[in-house]
Amino acid sequence: MLPFFKAGSAYLTPVSLYRYSYENENSLMRGKNIKDFIQLKYGRFLAWREHERIADLHALSDKKVCCIQALKCAVKTFVADFNTRELPDLDYRELESYIFMHRDVSLPFLFSFQRYLIVSECTILLQLCGYVRKMAVSLQYKMRQWKFMAAR
Repeated sequence: MLPFFKAGSAYLTPVSLYRYSYENENSLMRGKNIKDFIQLKYGRFLAWREHERIADLHALSDKKVCCIQALKCAVKTFVADFNTRELPDLDYRELESYIFMHRDVSLPFLFSFQRYLIVSECTILLQLCGYVRKMAVSLQYKMRQWKFMAAR
């Protein structure tokens, strides 16, 4: 999404080397439960946070975009993990710390509302949001599975 450096060359191959989707049995997108979703979102948070660090190191204007993406992933992960606590405590605290440090960054309404719940420690509403997220992820995975089975 954000190219930091221009590529020297690009190649097209007639055969796909890897499909990052539910079609590939080894893909992360082929998750089966909320734990897979949490791990995927936490990994994306770490990646965007690293992009933010690199953008800051090289004084690139993309730092703000990287920060927003990292923050969105952190909020999604935190809310999804609030009820299940699949992440180790250290990772969970890392998410919480990042969200608190960036509580003034402008986000779309839903993310901003969820961040407000996290910062304000509204546990009942966070539990409800976590439950809704879990149900949405479950339905999403089932729909992908049905689509995959129908394509066979």
